[in-house]
Amino acid sequence: MKKAFYLLILCALACACNGKKPSSDEQTKSLSTSKEVVVPASIFYNHDSVMYYAERAFKDDDPKACFVTGACYYLRRENKLPKYISTVSREEADEFLMLSAGQGYQPAKDLIRCLQENELWYH
Repeated sequence: MKKAFYLLILCALACACNGKKPSSDEQTKSLSTSKEVVVPASIFYNHDSVMYYAERAFKDDDPKACFVTGACYYLRRENKLPKYISTVSREEADEFLMLSAGQGYQPAKDLIRCLQENELWYH
């Protein structure tokens, strides 16, 4: 059950990339790769948490923080993010995802790959 909670938000990202809604079985799967991506869904539903990661992304270029900040844009694009959560622009989101992936952060690499496969990545 805990695994489903952790991967729920990333399943929503993966399914958004694949153009379908997640089933309960898919909630335990990772992005459209064989590697498991573990990021607590609660991060994306808490304003303070998102702001904390955004601050770390802007100030420290922290790879996880850059991923969270970039992923928020794509969750908002798919209406999977609460309205009270602010996001960066698409250009900034993409820069953060590239910065995170460039530091070897696998969730960022997986999300970029998913976006590329679905023609949503233009870099």
